[in-house]
Amino acid sequence: MYFEYIKKIKRCMDFIEIAKSWINSMNPTPEMEDTANSRIEICNSCEEKKHTGTEILNFFYCGKCGCPLQKKIYSPNGIEACPLKKWVK
Repeated sequence: MYFEYIKKIKRCMDFIEIAKSWINSMNPTPEMEDTANSRIEICNSCEEKKHTGTEILNFFYCGKCGCPLQKKIYSPNGIEACPLKKWVK
């Protein structure tokens, strides 16, 4: 029972992070834009960078967590947002 409760809390926290990332990507501050640019450079050289490979869904995503990179790079969770801990900010 306790572990199911913890899993539900984790899912809620993931949802909040995802929502904030999408909101940040729509109207980033100069600092957010700088951070996102730094992060995407790291993601572009990462072995976990994947492509959907379809015409309908044409985007890159993280092979470790499944998040679309163009939104993931705006995560407010800092270096913890990268499942491989490669981000420096």
